[in-house]
Amino acid sequence: MLPYLTHFAGRTATPVTAFGPPVADWPHAWERLGHALGLPAAARQGQSVRLRGEEGVVYFVNAQNTAVRTASGLYRFIRGFRGPMIASHHLFTPQLDEFAWQGWLAEEIR
Repeated sequence: MLPYLTHFAGRTATPVTAFGPPVADWPHAWERLGHALGLPAAARQGQSVRLRGEEGVVYFVNAQNTAVRTASGLYRFIRGFRGPMIASHHLFTPQLDEFAWQGWLAEEIR
């Protein structure tokens, strides 16, 4: 809630949720996500990243989540039950839909 109140107060988001393919090796999946964000390894809180060409910052990381804030949204990547990586985003400008994010996960997190 704090990232929303600090950076997007009063704006309405479009929620987007997409499920990627099953993940067998989570350390590798988090590393692949880091690479997709322009990092040499898994993301760490406070790092500057590029998500689909947009500058952002990693605002939260734990064993189950990586969260990125950009000027256009709050992006969360979650370790889902039974194996998939889940993209659970709040977008404040018109962007890609669930199907586009599902394809992105399939391509980037394999």
